[in-house]
Amino acid sequence: MRYKTKLGRTFDIVNTIFLILLCAITIYPFIYVLACSFSDAIYVEAGDVFIWPKGFTLDAYKEAFEDRYIWMGYLNSVIYTVGFTALEIFSVYCIAYPLSKKRLIFRNFFLWYFILRMFLGGGLIPNYLVASSLGLVNNRLSMIVLGLAKVWDILLVRNYLTTTIPESLEESALIDGSNEIQILFHIMLPLSLPILATIALFNAVDKWNEYMNAIIYLQDPEMHPIQVVLHRLLVLSQTRESEQSSLTYYLDQKAGVATIKHAVTIMAILPIIMVYPFLQKYFVKGIIIGAIKQ
Repeated sequence: MRYKTKLGRTFDIVNTIFLILLCAITIYPFIYVLACSFSDAIYVEAGDVFIWPKGFTLDAYKEAFEDRYIWMGYLNSVIYTVGFTALEIFSVYCIAYPLSKKRLIFRNFFLWYFILRMFLGGGLIPNYLVASSLGLVNNRLSMIVLGLAKVWDILLVRNYLTTTIPESLEESALIDGSNEIQILFHIMLPLSLPILATIALFNAVDKWNEYMNAIIYLQDPEMHPIQVVLHRLLVLSQTRESEQSSLTYYLDQKAGVATIKHAVTIMAILPIIMVYPFLQKYFVKGIIIGAIKQ
């Protein structure tokens, strides 16, 4: 057993206390929202709920599950998240794989092009004009197509392929008679699962939580993702103004908008929390780039 000095023991104690406080600060908002979602609206509006529900009730979830706009928002979020993430992985790998090969003609030119593209962007108005000219405004494809092939993802996958998968592996496959397509699908793709799962997780979380682009490009409420529905609920709970929307009926319901907004918040974050454990093992491998297993 290694002996620690008094200063070392003091550091461990202070560090442990700091980490406990940091975890408490991080976890408390989720506990608070969860408690409010199961509490009576009277206690929530009075600010009497802190950690444990008061006046336990499931009315908020009952009203939320019965609203078609919330279910439409859920369905739209799933479509946008799955569609965008799948196309992002496909487009990123199609670009990163050739860039990882030294024999690619004009390889440095393409690398510098993508790096400059990462720092230079058109901005909101040019992007909107391009989307409008392509017919993507008020179109579900705008949430799937716009923003594909992120430069950061391309560089991340390219670096992974360059530093983690040895060239000798590909050379051995070529000697054994494999062609480029066989090498890609039978060797490179299986070995790339950690980094692909990592960028899939990043993009899925980002797309699921996205609401600004939906507000900009989608006018039809039936196309809005769950985050926009939640945003409208939060605004409605603050302003209490009547709008031409099915969400206005919440003000007259037993559950009350104060608890429903917390219930919808829990419903919105639950899918992402459920996805994390399945991708965690790939995430740990993919984020640590650079080591080649012998």
